[in-house]
Amino acid sequence: MRAGGFLACCLRRTIGRLRETHGMANRPHRSNELEIRVRETPLADGTRSWHSTVLCPRQKRSMEVIDCFRCQRYSEFAFHEGGCGVLRCRESHDPVREQESQIPKKGPLDRWDSFHLLAERTPVSALIAARVHCVHPDVCVESLASALLDGTFSSSVPVVDEAGTPIGVVSRRDLPRHDRRGSGVSRPTVRKIMRPITLALDERVSVSRALTCMVDKAVHRVPVVDSRGSVVGVLSVSDILRWLGPSLPTPSDR
Repeated sequence: MRAGGFLACCLRRTIGRLRETHGMANRPHRSNELEIRVRETPLADGTRSWHSTVLCPRQKRSMEVIDCFRCQRYSEFAFHEGGCGVLRCRESHDPVREQESQIPKKGPLDRWDSFHLLAERTPVSALIAARVHCVHPDVCVESLASALLDGTFSSSVPVVDEAGTPIGVVSRRDLPRHDRRGSGVSRPTVRKIMRPITLALDERVSVSRALTCMVDKAVHRVPVVDSRGSVVGVLSVSDILRWLGPSLPTPSDR
């Protein structure tokens, strides 16, 4: 091959590679929008702590937002008012995601077996709200009572330690106990009136299994924890019924 032809061939290949590289660089990345979940916990000194997590589609478990920043698939994040928001990560070939895509989508179901399949394949992490309120056991009862009675907190609140592990639960019906135990000298704390935890659900547990456990334990509201045992949400029977909604089979479908 002549020198001129060889140089021309090399030049054409170089230009082709540059065009290919430029095209890949300008090709938009597909991304997932992951909901940022926030656990808010009032502390004994009057301050509050916030703990933010996202449900990783690859590992199928909750991850701290700060850990996502080290991931090669991390793209960007945006916080909304109150600490909630979204985190975006780049998509890739992922067998876990492909398996999750096979989970039936919510919608009208024709048969009871389809209803059971939906409940068995869907984890409770898909149902819990992005924001959950907890309380530290050393918070005074008066402060908690104000939050419960004015609607800031739900009717019942998980009591968690410094690591976010549930150690009890307190509700509005526990507040009258404060009047009997209170004294003019000491201010009773949540630790004195909380009830023990009877059930906590792993976020990977199926909706079907969760409902069975809640019925067996006769509870209608339970904390949901991640792989480290920290609270990432609360699940209630009402949440399950709202999620199912029109998916519930009618008598004619039996």
